[in-house]
Amino acid sequence: MAELGKLIAEARSIDVGQASWLLEASTLSRAICETVLSDPTELASVQHAVKKTAEQAGCDWIVGASPAADRVVRELNLPSGQEPSRALLFELVRVTGATFARAQQELLHVDVVPAVFVDVNPSSRPGAVLEVGGVGPQSLGS
Repeated sequence: MAELGKLIAEARSIDVGQASWLLEASTLSRAICETVLSDPTELASVQHAVKKTAEQAGCDWIVGASPAADRVVRELNLPSGQEPSRALLFELVRVTGATFARAQQELLHVDVVPAVFVDVNPSSRPGAVLEVGGVGPQSLGS
C-alpha cells in the first residue's frame, strides 16, 4: 500500500513545465500498473473502486483506455449477452486527452464516460473525467 501511495503522490506532483514530464508520467503509469497487478490486495481495491465508479456513473461495461489500464480492469466485465450501452473508459494516469480520444473513436456505438485513477495537470482541462473512487457532481459534468 505504501508503494502505491508513493507512486500516486509522485504522479500528482509531476511538473508539467519540465521537458520530460510526458515520459515521467508514462513511466509512473507503468509502475502503478505493475504495483497494482503484483499485489492481490491492491488489485482488488483498485478494481472495487473502478467498479463502484462505473456503477455510480450508470456504466454497464468497463474498458481500459491504454494497455496498462486494460490489464487492471479486463476481468471486471462479465459476458451478459447484450451489447453494452455505456462504458467507463478507465486510465491509470491521464496525461493528455489523446488516449481517451483514440479509445472513444473505437467505441462509437457506446456512450463513453472517461475515468482516471491519477490525473496529471487536471486544471488545464474540463472536469468531464471522473476520478475513480471519488465520483461527485462536479466530475460528472452536467
